[in-house]
Amino acid sequence: MTANCSDATHVTFRFAGTPAPGHHALFANTGSAGGIGLWLYSRINGGPQTITANGTDSSRTVETSSNKAVLPLTAAYHKTGAAVTQGTLASAVTVSITYN
Repeated sequence: MTANCSDATHVTFRFAGTPAPGHHALFANTGSAGGIGLWLYSRINGGPQTITANGTDSSRTVETSSNKAVLPLTAAYHKTGAAVTQGTLASAVTVSITYN
């Protein structure tokens, strides 16, 4: 995810959404599949860092370079603990961006 900005040294990306039932780190699935949620994670400094749906670890601050802030971001489906059933995955995540 990229934010184009000028006159800012840092950009904060804050994510919000409904947690998956029984698994606060995942975002809820509103699709037809059962037992899965959306796993959203960033790759700042190498390894994956989960962006939690419950707000405990849901923001990332990135330094700007050449008037851009780039947040390496990946989304994947992940088992919530319940039995997995076939269907679709749909999830809504709101991103708020603050320039500093």
